[in-house]
Amino acid sequence: MEARGRLDEVRGEPGRMRELLRVREDETIEDRYTPQRAVQRLVDEVGELEASGMINYVANFTQKRYFLRMQEELEKTQET
Repeated sequence: MEARGRLDEVRGEPGRMRELLRVREDETIEDRYTPQRAVQRLVDEVGELEASGMINYVANFTQKRYFLRMQEELEKTQET
């Protein structure tokens, strides 16, 4: 049960990434940011750990190329 609680924490609330990135309802994150800039902005807003959780969850859940590219960009920042 404890692992499930941690998964819920990683998942967060729907729309939180859009809110943190200040993306309007009529826009998509992809319209507004490059994957690299979105990662930088999220890390600046919530820190690397929380940003990593959000990005990894969305990328794994949706399998959309944009979010997979965000994962790649996040990995690059973690290597330095």
